[in-house]
Amino acid sequence: GIIINPYRFGVASNPDFVTEWTIAALGDATARTITLFGHTATTLNNYDVDWGDGSAIETGITTVDKTHEYPSDASIQTYVVTISNQFGGLRMSRSPQANRDKLTKFANWGTSQINGVYGMFIGCSNMLYEATDAPDLTSLIAQYGNILSYAFWDCSLIVNLDLSGWDASSFTQMYETFRGTDNCETLSLSGWTL
Repeated sequence: GIIINPYRFGVASNPDFVTEWTIAALGDATARTITLFGHTATTLNNYDVDWGDGSAIETGITTVDKTHEYPSDASIQTYVVTISNQFGGLRMSRSPQANRDKLTKFANWGTSQINGVYGMFIGCSNMLYEATDAPDLTSLIAQYGNILSYAFWDCSLIVNLDLSGWDASSFTQMYETFRGTDNCETLSLSGWTL
């Protein structure tokens, strides 16, 4: 059958940057803590984040990195983290492996201007990629902003990677972008402009 993606054609749109993280429930503080590692140099951050645990939404975040500790009595292990407003994007290449391992799903790019994708998901070997929308790449101003390299390196859990509709015209380097995606069966680059 034909599957029509309503987000791609403007029928509906989720403006948020959405990820899913899995922690060791009832674990120590380190096991219950995640960090959103961002891009260095110039990044346009001014976002709000809902950590998915019922805590107050944090607003007006402008820092490069943002850390959150889930409650010590948390019996829930998986949390949907929803970022709204301007978020420059993740750069997990700056993250320790233990933090990368907690990122278990990437669900939606949203409407934020992504400032860079270099090393975005590197080493996130537990992450499924389920986003069906394309990122806004009109402001690639972070350090290595115009480089796509290492974006999906060692994302070994990904089976289908749909990057349709990306405007990749600003990228100048793409080496080892997909290295280690050993289980990836389909890669869609439909509509890419280079």
